[in-house]
Amino acid sequence: MGYTLLANLVHLMPKVRQEAKDLEIVYVGKGLRRTAQDRLENHATLQRILAKINSNKPDSEVFALVYSFKYLA
Repeated sequence: MGYTLLANLVHLMPKVRQEAKDLEIVYVGKGLRRTAQDRLENHATLQRILAKINSNKPDSEVFALVYSFKYLA
């Protein structure tokens, strides 16, 4: 049916430390024609977000969760 990253389910795992469960969404975007990899490679907003996180919270990990949705009639 689909694929998902472990990061999506971390809040359900009892043995994972709380600081690893504290996920923050910093950007939501959409693309209609190109692949996600093409869009994110030189994405100005993503570059700003990564620079800010690296500067302010260098111990943080960043995940890019990319989904593809299809309308099923």
